[in-house]
Amino acid sequence: MSRARELDDQHLGGADAIQADLCVVGTGAAGLAIALHFAGSPVRVALLEGGGVTREGTAGGVYKVVHAPTPRLEIEPELTWRFGGNTNHWFGNCRPLDHADFEAREWIPYSGWPIGRPALVPFYLQAQRMCGLADFRAYDVAACQPQLGHFADVEPTTLTPKVVQTCPVPSFDLLYGRRIREADNLRVCLGVRAQRLETNAAGDTVRAVVCCDAEGRRSRVSARVFVLAAGGIENPRLLLCSTDVHQNGLGNAHDLVGRFFMEHPYVDIPLGESSRACDLLFQPRRQRIGDTTVWAQLALSDAIMRRERVTGLSLWGVPPAMRPSATTATPTDVGQPDSMLRRRLLRRVPGLWRDPTAVAAQAWRRLTRREGATPAAGSRILRVAFEQAPDPRNQVRLSTERDPFGLPAAELVYHVTDEDVQRHARSLAIAAHALGLDGPRIAERMQRRWGDGEVYFFWHHMGTTRMHPDPRHGVVDSDCSVHGVSNLFIAGSSVFPTSGTATPTLTIIALALRLAEHLRQQMLPDASPVT
Repeated sequence: MSRARELDDQHLGGADAIQADLCVVGTGAAGLAIALHFAGSPVRVALLEGGGVTREGTAGGVYKVVHAPTPRLEIEPELTWRFGGNTNHWFGNCRPLDHADFEAREWIPYSGWPIGRPALVPFYLQAQRMCGLADFRAYDVAACQPQLGHFADVEPTTLTPKVVQTCPVPSFDLLYGRRIREADNLRVCLGVRAQRLETNAAGDTVRAVVCCDAEGRRSRVSARVFVLAAGGIENPRLLLCSTDVHQNGLGNAHDLVGRFFMEHPYVDIPLGESSRACDLLFQPRRQRIGDTTVWAQLALSDAIMRRERVTGLSLWGVPPAMRPSATTATPTDVGQPDSMLRRRLLRRVPGLWRDPTAVAAQAWRRLTRREGATPAAGSRILRVAFEQAPDPRNQVRLSTERDPFGLPAAELVYHVTDEDVQRHARSLAIAAHALGLDGPRIAERMQRRWGDGEVYFFWHHMGTTRMHPDPRHGVVDSDCSVHGVSNLFIAGSSVFPTSGTATPTLTIIALALRLAEHLRQQMLPDASPVT
C-alpha cells in the first residue's frame, strides 16, 4: 500500500465506506498477527487504527494506571496510539505463561482457563518466529548454559528461574508494516476511531463498526466477521458503548464486560546488604543466544504458592537509574551489548522515513538503559512484580466525562485490600529469605512503599473480557467468540482469565494466531492450516 493510499484511507466518508469479509479493530500485536495470518488470502480484511503511521494524527495517548492514592487511569501523552500499537513502546521482553497459570487454583477464586497450555504451544511456536525469538526450548534454564547457568543453583522448592527472551526488533510496524500495506487483500484505515458496533434488530449479529475521523465525519465499515483487538481498556469500552439494542452494552448480559481488570503491580526496593541475591541478580544480565538475547527472573514456585495460598510474584535486579517516578510505569529493564545496539539501529533504518523521531527515541531508550557495571552496594534495587488475583470489583466502566470524539471516557474502579498486600508481603518474605536476604525486613519495606503510593504498573491491561465457556462467568468462549453474538470475536489480553507473572505479549500473539486459524477454517474451509 502506498503512502498516498494510507492518507486517503484516513477519510472514509459516507455510509458503508468499506465492505470487507473481516474487520479488525486495532493494529497492535494481536490485530497485526491476525492480519498477517490472512495476508495474501482471498479474505478481504479491513484494519481500523485510531492513530496514524507516526505520532502525528493519533487518537490520543496510551492508557496507564497510576497510584494516586487509589489506582486510576490516565493518558500518557508521550506514548501514543498509532500503527503497530503498543509494540512501538514496549521493550520486547517475552516469556510464555506457565502450565499452572492455566489451571484452576482452588485458593484463587475465578482462576482457571478453559484451555490448557498444550492448546497454545503450536501458536507459541508461531509467535516466537513472528517476534524473531530463539527456539522455544530456550525458556528452559538448562538449555541456556552457560549463559544463565548460575540460576540453576537457586533453591527450586521456593524460587524458579524464568527465562525471558527479547525481540531483536520490537516494533511490528518496522517488522511487518510494509508487508501488510502491500498485501492486496488488506486495507489499513488510519485515523479512524471506532465508536460503537451496529447489530441487527435481535442484537445477536454485528453488521458494521460505526466510526469517525479526526474531523468528526462518521462512517460505517461492514463485514461478515469482526474482531476487537484494541486493548484491555478499549475492547470493553467499545462493547459498553454499543447500546443500540442491548441497554447495558454488547456481550454484557451478565454485567461482566469491563470487570476482572488485572495489571502487574510492582514495587522497587533498595537493597543495602550484600548477599548471594546481589551476586545472583546484579551480575551482567543479558546474554546472547543466536540473534536473541535472554535474561532471567526468579518466580515463586508452584509448591510455595499452593502451600501459602498466594498468587505468584517474580523478581529481578535493576539499576537505580531505572526507578520510575511516582506517576509513571517503566517497562522492564534492558541493556544491550554495543554490537547488538548497532545491529538494532541498522534494522530500524527502513522505518526512518515513516517516523524518524520515534525511531531515534527508541534507539535512545535502548542506549541509555545499558546496565554497564554492577551498581555499588546500597544502590541496588530489587524489582518485585505481583500476580493480581481476578476480582470482579476491579472494573473498567464508562465515565460521565466525554473524550474528544464525544464518547464516554473509560474510568477504572480498582480495589487492593490490606489482605492482598499482606499476602504479597508473606510471599515476598519467603522469596527474599531463599536468596539470603532478611525476608521480614524486605517484606516490611515493600508494604511501606506500597502504603506510600510507590507502587507502579506495566501497561499490562488484562481480564476485562475474560474467557469462560459459561456466559454467566465470561464474556468470550474458548474460541474468543463473544457469547450471544454470532460473528464477534476478541483478541488480546482482555480475554485472560488470570494474569500469571509473565509479560503478556507473547501469549497475546499466540492467542491471536489461534483465533486467526479458527476464523480461517470458518471463512476458508478448504484452506490448509497455517503452521
